[in-house]
Order: sequence, then C-alpha cells, then structure tokens
Amino acid sequence: MRKILLCLAGICLFFACQDIPEGFLYVGDAGYDPDSLVVKIKLDTASVMVPNPEWDRYYNDWVNFKDYGYPTIESWVEFLHGAGIYEEIESKGPDTDRGRYDIPWVSTQIQGVEGTNPIYVTITRVTTDTGNVDKLLEYITVRSDGTFTVPCRHDIPIGRYKISLNFRGPGHEVDFEDIFTVIVK
Repeated sequence: MRKILLCLAGICLFFACQDIPEGFLYVGDAGYDPDSLVVKIKLDTASVMVPNPEWDRYYNDWVNFKDYGYPTIESWVEFLHGAGIYEEIESKGPDTDRGRYDIPWVSTQIQGVEGTNPIYVTITRVTTDTGNVDKLLEYITVRSDGTFTVPCRHDIPIGRYKISLNFRGPGHEVDFEDIFTVIVK
C-alpha cells in the first residue's frame, strides 16, 4: 500500500510541476490619450509686440502718486520706463523656446499597461500614405513606458504615420496595431 501511495504522490508531483510563466503583463485598458503627436518641420519662432496688460494698470495709477514726486504724467511715464514697464511687450512665438533649447517633441506615455519589470517596448511596424517610414524610424524613439520622442530638428517628410508596438515582459508578450499616430506638418 505504501508503494502505491508513493507512486501516486510521485505522479501528482510530476503533473503539478508545469511551466508557469514568471511575472505578468496586463494590457486590457492599453491606449494613449491623446493618441497622436503633432511634430512641426518649421518652428514658429516669430515674435510680435502686444499691449502690456500691466501698463494700463500702472499708467492709470498716476493719480494716486502725483503728490509723491510725480507731478506730471510725463514724469510718471519716465518712472515706469525706468522700472521696466512699457506700453508694449514682446510676445514670443509658440516654438521659440523649443528652437532655442532643442526641446524634443514628446508624447504622453501609454496608459493601462502594467506588468513585471522590465517591460520592453519596440516599434514593430509603421505605415503612412504620404511620408517616408525610413526617415521617421531614423529619428523616433520609444521609451519603456511607451513615450515617443522626436528631436526638435529633423527632416522627416510631411505625413501621418501610424505606429504599431510590441510590449514584452518576463514570460508575456502582446502586439498593438496602429495604436499611435505621429503627424508631421
């Protein structure tokens, strides 16, 4: 009887030992918000002069200071200019700092992906109607959190690029087709 029980215990142990993948990779709610990144070829760095909102407030406040050494409006204006407050201020273009400091174009990270580290993210496929996939792949990078980065200065042709990704963790792997769009204009 003992021999039979030992044989049954050995058989149970044999079937109990199976390959269980280590770690986990949950991607049920995976996605980007927003799911696209606009990358400009030509940066808008033009600056224009616009009315200074502080100017009206200080200029109209002269009445309260005319008894304190500023008897005329001209003397008050001279004081304001000396303090660095002018009628107009320079408004920089929206891409001035990006161009000056070479700030790359960066997407949001992917949401809804959790798993055992390390998780590796790779670009599996890029499709486009009008652009050049090889040029995009020359410049774009993807981080382990799914964030895309494109350098400030590039020569990627204009187009809409659909990107497919592969997420791989210990024992698990999943592909996402056309999950992100890079719009170069």
